[in-house]
Amino acid sequence: MPPAFSDDPPPNGLFPTTQWTLIRKLREGTDEQARAALENFCQAYWYPVYAYCRRSGFPIETAEDLTQTYFQQLIGYDSMKKVEPERGRLRYFVLSSLKRLIANHLRHELAAKRKPDQPLLSLSFGGGEDAYLREPASIADPVSIFDRAWAERVMARAEESLRSEFEIAGTSGHFAVLRNFLPHRTSSLSHAESAERLGITDGAFRLHLHRMRKRFVILVEEEIGQFVSDPAALREEIAYLVDLIMT
Repeated sequence: MPPAFSDDPPPNGLFPTTQWTLIRKLREGTDEQARAALENFCQAYWYPVYAYCRRSGFPIETAEDLTQTYFQQLIGYDSMKKVEPERGRLRYFVLSSLKRLIANHLRHELAAKRKPDQPLLSLSFGGGEDAYLREPASIADPVSIFDRAWAERVMARAEESLRSEFEIAGTSGHFAVLRNFLPHRTSSLSHAESAERLGITDGAFRLHLHRMRKRFVILVEEEIGQFVSDPAALREEIAYLVDLIMT
């Protein structure tokens, strides 16, 4: 039985354009908007799903099959269109539905249950196994691996959005140096050395860094806000993300 969901907006009108926009576009948007929303969902979650399957003990090919089948079933059964924004996290929906898939599908059943006239999603697993092999071997729990992969993907997508903004502004060179001071990264250079490399004063560098970090936090909030339904849950997810990345 799926959890109880609510379509009520959060108090004070916070995050009105980002909360569960993906689900609403699937239910209410045009076909083009629905396809874009599904693509966004798949890009955000394919690696966490793959990492969960691998850490659950499945070999590479089976983990890829399970990941493809998972997203194919979501689309084929219109599952995403039936989800209502809950007072919680879309991450929980992904995990619960993935567990059901794994419980019901053994490796020899996957090929038999696919319909030959229904092509799979064009998910690319490039770099997936390399990324998985870099996951800490000390984390044995598939759920923990899923959450860690989710956190890293959120940060990566926010950083990519930030990079694009610097590129549009014509300051890609600044971003190449400043990005190493983001919360999930480390820099081999000091503030003074970085300022010298950019040809600016130390004070100007610190100002640029402050603005970039502030913008990065907003982008992370917007990224998570697509999959979280209310401000309280958003704050909890951000705190959880920081804890995952920093430990």
